[in-house]
Amino acid sequence: FFFAPHGMSALPVVDLSLLEGSPEQVQACVAQLRAVCQDPGFFYVVRHGVPSDVCRAALQAARDFFRLPLAEKMTIDYRNSPSFRGYIQLDAELTAGAADHREQIELGVERAYTATPTDPVYCRLHGPNQWPREELCPGLRPALEAFMAHLEALTRRLVGAITRSLGWPRDVFDSWFRDPNIQMKIVRYPPAAASTGAGGDAAGPTTDAASSSPHRAAAAMGVGAHSDSGFLTVLLQDRAGLEVWRDDVSQWMQVEPLADSFVVNLGEMLQIVTSGRYRATVHRVVSPVGMDRVSIPYFFNPALHVSAEALAVAIPEALHIGTGKVHTQSLGKEAHVDGYAHPDPDPDPSALHGDCGSDQSLTQLDPAQAFAVSQAFAGNTLFSAYGWNAFKSLARSHPEVVRRHHPDLAVAADGSCTQIGPPSQS
Repeated sequence: FFFAPHGMSALPVVDLSLLEGSPEQVQACVAQLRAVCQDPGFFYVVRHGVPSDVCRAALQAARDFFRLPLAEKMTIDYRNSPSFRGYIQLDAELTAGAADHREQIELGVERAYTATPTDPVYCRLHGPNQWPREELCPGLRPALEAFMAHLEALTRRLVGAITRSLGWPRDVFDSWFRDPNIQMKIVRYPPAAASTGAGGDAAGPTTDAASSSPHRAAAAMGVGAHSDSGFLTVLLQDRAGLEVWRDDVSQWMQVEPLADSFVVNLGEMLQIVTSGRYRATVHRVVSPVGMDRVSIPYFFNPALHVSAEALAVAIPEALHIGTGKVHTQSLGKEAHVDGYAHPDPDPDPSALHGDCGSDQSLTQLDPAQAFAVSQAFAGNTLFSAYGWNAFKSLARSHPEVVRRHHPDLAVAADGSCTQIGPPSQS
């Protein structure tokens, strides 16, 4: 694998072993998390506790699968799954209406598909994974399931530390993650031809960073600009290609692989519930020239029914009311709430970390304070219920699955859904 040494990182590096250290070390780690979650919303974690052999086995299993003939990979075609699980061919997934030049397996928590016509539409995301036959790809399933188990433990630690960084009660997210909606992608980006120019994206910022990297002058768009719909994303990557949009300099920043690390970024649900203080940052992937890239993004998300409106927690006085628009959705209906909270650029630490450890100090969030919708690109409506954000993202990325399994739904350009007929009996 091609890893940069620690001294070459462009993102902040957080040493999670400090969380097990002295009180001063714990305080320093929590303070660093507070800073990096506000800006840039992307960071590396090292000394994270996930064994390196587990990571190597997961990457090797992924490469073994992608070497299979297409006909064998298509035995787990995602179009057979109403829950958007399985193998997705090159250029079959859309971001902002443009095809992503990658192939991948979509995985999640193993469940039966039990959605009924009276359930919210997002319940259709619950379902079983599709796995290739063991003889086709020996060891794939155990390697990936072991990796998922370790990543769940890691993300739960991160949620605890992020909660502390906000000065909130340690159990404030317990109900959100009692039954989390975990997703994981196993992704291969084919090599870009040397003559291929950098791809553009209709939905995101278009100014590219000046860079001496050969990838910049000759790269294909692996996945277009987007932010993640969930809570936390943890990424294992073997080569460069990930780029993060920096508003402060109006440029894309390349994220090199860092030895024995994961890349962590925040999702829209965390941005919403922190009133925009913690950022779901726009990012994309360009394919390296002359070589492929394998990555495994792991998405740690709340239960589908969770709504940010229902989280009772004290809002720090350091957050002030601004202007904006937020959307909450009940199928076929939208409510608009004007006004959102945005952070003071120089908050008073005592206001941010006030006494909110007792039930008496908790107050129900006003919707105008509960959400922040400050997106770096247009056309991305955020909903208060996580399930709607999750279904929105998948529905607009995979219209063929919607046509085949969910013909009762009309999907708008932003992914919001309207029911136009009786549900399919998938």
